[in-house]
Amino acid sequence: MGEDDFHYKLSERQNSIAVIAQHVHGNLMSRFTDLLTTDGEKASRNRDAEFVDRKLSRDEILKLWEDGWSCQFAALSELSDADLTRSITIRGEPYIVAGAIARSIGHLGWHIAQILLIAKHVRGDRWEYVTLPPAK
Repeated sequence: MGEDDFHYKLSERQNSIAVIAQHVHGNLMSRFTDLLTTDGEKASRNRDAEFVDRKLSRDEILKLWEDGWSCQFAALSELSDADLTRSITIRGEPYIVAGAIARSIGHLGWHIAQILLIAKHVRGDRWEYVTLPPAK
């Protein structure tokens, strides 16, 4: 995909891949930094700003994406089995760690599907399926 493709919007009311990546980064950093000890919605997070296209370069977008996922994987790798039943908060609401992880998986799946839909649209006939193509 080209630089501009990351900023393509299906309509004015939709987010671009770049904006979705900014949001996923902000979400993962907020939720998984100090997962067991601080609220998952950090005071330092500016969620609304995540939805403003900052016109980042492809490399900057990919760095945000990687940094967010690295934060999540680092936090998850430190958890013990006993931690999965501990209580944490997200936006002041209590969650069991395992439930918060499931919540995050659902949220991330939604945004990954959005990215794939936009990429498929942008690539058109050049789209290469990430799974088996239809009728194969």
